[in-house]
Amino acid sequence: MSSRDQQASLEAAFIKGRIDRRDFLRFMGAAGLFGVGVSALADNLDTIRTNQAERGKALLDAYDYIVCGSGSAGCALVNRLAADPNVKILLIEAGDWDTAPSVSDPRVWFTNLGTPRDWGDVAERSVHVNNRAIPEHMGRGRWRQQHQRHHLGAAIQEEPG
Repeated sequence: MSSRDQQASLEAAFIKGRIDRRDFLRFMGAAGLFGVGVSALADNLDTIRTNQAERGKALLDAYDYIVCGSGSAGCALVNRLAADPNVKILLIEAGDWDTAPSVSDPRVWFTNLGTPRDWGDVAERSVHVNNRAIPEHMGRGRWRQQHQRHHLGAAIQEEPG
Protein backbone atom coordinates (compact mmCIF):
# COMPACT_ATOMS: atom_id res chain seq x y z
CA MET A 1 0.00 0.00 0.00
CA SER A 2 1.42 3.40 -0.96
CA SER A 3 1.94 6.07 1.69
CA ARG A 4 -0.81 8.13 0.05
CA ASP A 5 -3.22 5.17 0.34
CA GLN A 6 -2.15 4.57 3.95
CA GLN A 7 -2.81 8.19 4.82
CA ALA A 8 -6.20 8.13 3.07
CA SER A 9 -7.14 4.97 4.98
CA LEU A 10 -6.10 6.49 8.31
CA GLU A 11 -7.95 9.72 7.57
CA ALA A 12 -11.13 7.79 6.74
CA ALA A 13 -10.83 5.68 9.91
CA PHE A 14 -10.36 8.81 12.03
CA ILE A 15 -13.27 10.66 10.45
CA LYS A 16 -15.57 7.65 10.80
CA GLY A 17 -14.61 7.32 14.48
CA ARG A 18 -12.95 3.90 14.14
CA ILE A 19 -9.75 5.33 15.65
CA ASP A 20 -9.24 8.27 17.98
CA ARG A 21 -6.81 11.17 17.63
CA ARG A 22 -4.08 9.46 19.63
CA ASP A 23 -4.23 6.32 17.48
CA PHE A 24 -4.34 8.42 14.31
CA LEU A 25 -1.13 10.20 15.29
CA ARG A 26 0.50 6.93 16.40
CA PHE A 27 -0.41 5.08 13.19
CA MET A 28 0.70 8.01 11.01
CA GLY A 29 4.07 7.93 12.77
CA ALA A 30 4.36 4.15 12.42
CA ALA A 31 3.65 4.49 8.70
CA GLY A 32 6.46 7.04 8.41
CA LEU A 33 3.97 9.82 7.68
CA PHE A 34 4.60 11.85 10.80
CA GLY A 35 5.60 15.45 10.25
CA VAL A 36 5.04 18.96 11.50
CA GLY A 37 1.60 19.24 9.87
CA VAL A 38 0.15 15.95 11.13
CA SER A 39 -1.18 17.46 14.35
CA ALA A 40 -2.85 20.25 12.37
CA LEU A 41 -4.24 17.62 9.97
CA ALA A 42 -5.70 15.75 12.96
CA ASP A 43 -7.33 18.99 14.14
CA ASN A 44 -8.80 19.57 10.69
CA LEU A 45 -10.05 15.98 10.44
CA ASP A 46 -11.66 16.28 13.87
CA THR A 47 -13.46 19.44 12.70
CA ILE A 48 -14.59 17.56 9.60
CA ARG A 49 -15.83 14.62 11.68
CA THR A 50 -17.84 16.95 13.93
CA ASN A 51 -19.25 18.85 10.95
CA GLN A 52 -20.26 15.68 9.10
CA ALA A 53 -21.83 14.21 12.25
CA GLU A 54 -23.96 17.33 12.70
CA ARG A 55 -25.03 17.28 9.05
CA GLY A 56 -25.68 13.55 9.21
CA LYS A 57 -28.16 14.08 12.05
CA ALA A 58 -30.20 16.33 9.75
CA LEU A 59 -30.52 13.66 7.05
CA LEU A 60 -33.95 12.12 6.63
CA ASP A 61 -34.65 8.40 6.32
CA ALA A 62 -36.10 8.86 2.83
CA TYR A 63 -36.21 11.44 0.04
CA ASP A 64 -38.48 11.90 -2.94
CA TYR A 65 -35.52 12.91 -5.09
CA ILE A 66 -31.77 12.48 -4.78
CA VAL A 67 -29.78 14.65 -7.17
CA CYS A 68 -26.11 13.88 -7.70
CA GLY A 69 -24.02 16.89 -8.65
CA SER A 70 -24.57 20.54 -7.83
CA GLY A 71 -23.36 21.91 -11.13
CA SER A 72 -25.59 24.11 -13.26
CA ALA A 73 -27.84 21.26 -14.40
CA GLY A 74 -28.14 19.75 -10.93
CA CYS A 75 -29.01 23.08 -9.35
CA ALA A 76 -31.51 23.90 -12.09
CA LEU A 77 -33.17 20.52 -11.57
CA VAL A 78 -33.32 20.98 -7.79
CA ASN A 79 -34.80 24.44 -8.29
CA ARG A 80 -37.62 23.01 -10.39
CA LEU A 81 -38.23 20.10 -8.02
CA ALA A 82 -38.27 22.45 -5.02
CA ALA A 83 -41.18 24.37 -6.53
CA ASP A 84 -43.33 21.70 -4.86
CA PRO A 85 -42.97 22.36 -1.11
CA ASN A 86 -44.14 18.81 -0.34
CA VAL A 87 -41.11 17.03 -1.79
CA LYS A 88 -37.95 16.15 0.07
CA ILE A 89 -34.77 16.64 -1.96
CA LEU A 90 -31.21 15.59 -1.19
CA LEU A 91 -28.49 17.25 -3.25
CA ILE A 92 -25.10 15.54 -2.99
CA GLU A 93 -21.81 16.73 -4.36
CA ALA A 94 -18.44 15.04 -4.60
CA GLY A 95 -15.92 17.58 -3.48
CA ASP A 96 -13.66 18.51 -0.67
CA TRP A 97 -14.68 18.89 2.95
CA ASP A 98 -17.10 21.67 3.68
CA THR A 99 -15.55 23.17 6.80
CA ALA A 100 -14.87 26.65 5.42
CA PRO A 101 -17.45 29.10 6.80
CA SER A 102 -17.77 30.61 3.33
CA VAL A 103 -18.97 27.22 2.05
CA SER A 104 -21.36 26.48 4.90
CA ASP A 105 -22.93 29.94 5.14
CA PRO A 106 -24.72 31.05 1.94
CA ARG A 107 -24.71 34.67 3.16
CA VAL A 108 -20.97 34.89 2.51
CA TRP A 109 -20.67 32.73 -0.65
CA PHE A 110 -19.11 35.60 -2.57
CA THR A 111 -16.01 35.46 -0.35
CA ASN A 112 -15.05 32.29 -2.25
CA LEU A 113 -14.59 34.26 -5.48
CA GLY A 114 -10.96 34.48 -6.52
CA THR A 115 -9.83 31.94 -3.91
CA PRO A 116 -8.64 28.35 -4.40
CA ARG A 117 -12.34 27.33 -4.09
CA ASP A 118 -12.99 29.11 -7.41
CA TRP A 119 -11.89 27.61 -10.74
CA GLY A 120 -10.77 31.06 -11.87
CA ASP A 121 -12.09 30.68 -15.42
CA VAL A 122 -12.19 33.76 -17.61
CA ALA A 123 -14.24 34.15 -20.81
CA GLU A 124 -12.56 35.05 -24.07
CA ARG A 125 -12.41 38.76 -24.83
CA SER A 126 -15.46 39.92 -26.72
CA VAL A 127 -16.36 43.06 -28.60
CA HIS A 128 -19.86 42.72 -27.11
CA VAL A 129 -18.51 43.63 -23.67
CA ASN A 130 -16.07 46.36 -24.68
CA ASN A 131 -13.28 43.87 -25.43
CA ARG A 132 -13.15 42.68 -21.82
CA ALA A 133 -12.45 39.16 -20.56
CA ILE A 134 -15.18 38.57 -17.97
CA PRO A 135 -14.43 36.25 -15.01
CA GLU A 136 -16.70 33.19 -14.85
CA HIS A 137 -16.71 32.21 -11.21
CA MET A 138 -17.63 28.63 -10.45
CA GLY A 139 -17.22 26.61 -7.29
CA ARG A 140 -14.36 24.19 -7.21
CA GLY A 141 -15.13 21.13 -5.11
CA ARG A 142 -11.56 19.90 -4.88
CA TRP A 143 -9.74 23.04 -3.82
CA ARG A 144 -7.19 21.71 -1.35
CA GLN A 145 -4.20 20.50 -3.32
CA GLN A 146 -2.97 18.15 -0.62
CA HIS A 147 -6.25 16.20 -0.65
CA GLN A 148 -7.13 15.32 -4.23
CA ARG A 149 -9.56 12.56 -3.28
CA HIS A 150 -13.32 13.02 -3.56
CA HIS A 151 -15.29 13.33 -0.37
CA LEU A 152 -19.02 13.47 0.00
CA GLY A 153 -20.83 16.52 1.31
CA ALA A 154 -24.56 16.97 1.48
CA ALA A 155 -26.89 19.92 1.30
CA ILE A 156 -30.43 19.50 2.51
CA GLN A 157 -33.52 21.39 1.41
CA GLU A 158 -34.96 23.09 4.45
CA GLU A 159 -38.41 22.17 5.60
CA PRO A 160 -41.07 24.71 4.60
CA GLY A 161 -41.62 27.12 7.50
